[in-house]
Formats: sequence, C-alpha cells, structure tokens
Amino acid sequence: MTTRREKLVGFTYRPRGALTAEVRKSCRDEWKILYSGAVFGDEVWRRLSSLGNTSVFEASKLSPTMRDLVRVHGEGIRIEGARNGGLIAVFYLPPTSMRVRHRVEALIIGS
Repeated sequence: MTTRREKLVGFTYRPRGALTAEVRKSCRDEWKILYSGAVFGDEVWRRLSSLGNTSVFEASKLSPTMRDLVRVHGEGIRIEGARNGGLIAVFYLPPTSMRVRHRVEALIIGS
C-alpha cells in the first residue's frame, strides 16, 4: 500500500507568483519540498532564521566562485540552500508538517 507521501512525489504547485514548489522523495520519514523560481538572498534567509538555529558555511571565503550554504534547524523542520541561490530544500517532519509548511512559504515569499 502506498502512503500519501509516496503518492505526492513529483507534485508541483505555485505558492504565489513565480515561486514553484515540488514534492520530492526523501530518504527519511519526512516531506521534502524544493522551492525555486527566485533568487533567495539575505532577506529571505533572515526571515527563515526566525524558525530556529541558523548556521552558515561561508564557502565564498574558500573560493569566490562558491556560494555560502545556509541551514536552519527548527522544531520539525530543516531548511537548506545557498545564499543568493535559486533553490531552497525544506524537510518537514510529521505530524506538524502542514502547519509549518504554510509558515515557511509565507516567510520565503515575504508576506
């Protein structure tokens, strides 16, 4: 029997504007949604950092061609992506995943 998480793999939707979200398969018991369609700069990461502990791997100090990687760990959520990159990966842990998803999308969009 397939689970709801398995059925939604590949499902894409638009939270608002040009932002696109796609549900992907995750190796753990969690939801993985990739957000793309915009450049996610410092302001977006500042808003997302309100969700939990934030760490930054400053890869640009090693090589100017590399992007800094940002990770946010919060309650039932893990967010990863490159600063000024075009993709954010968000991992949602059940059972709070749907409530947190709406909050994360609002923070990414800026509303």
